[in-house]
Amino acid sequence: MSFLESLERCYGQWGDVGGRASRTEYWHFVLFTILATAALIYTFYDFHLGKSPFAPYAPYFLYAAFFAVPFFSLTIRRFHDIGYSGWWWLLLNLIPAIGHIIIFILMFFKGNQEDNRFGKSPYLHKK
Repeated sequence: MSFLESLERCYGQWGDVGGRASRTEYWHFVLFTILATAALIYTFYDFHLGKSPFAPYAPYFLYAAFFAVPFFSLTIRRFHDIGYSGWWWLLLNLIPAIGHIIIFILMFFKGNQEDNRFGKSPYLHKK
């Protein structure tokens, strides 16, 4: 799956927590989110004169509107790919620091190659 295909799929399923997402799809979106967030912060911060009036708020609202919901649903679909329910993501987020480290590690796990209870394999059934 190419970088642009990953982004297209993520935004095409921006609120869908059903199904599965491959590692490639997940990490492409993470990279895009990091680069886009850096660009937003750079855009709304005037490096020569200090902060612009929009600097404290605009990047966060834009981030929430364009990245948070697709990222959350993508992460849950990624959990489905490795065989875990999305509820595990919620429970792990309730554990400060350690839960986030566990989620980060789980995102590197290889997904189930076969279909599982969460849907068809993204590795075998490519569009």
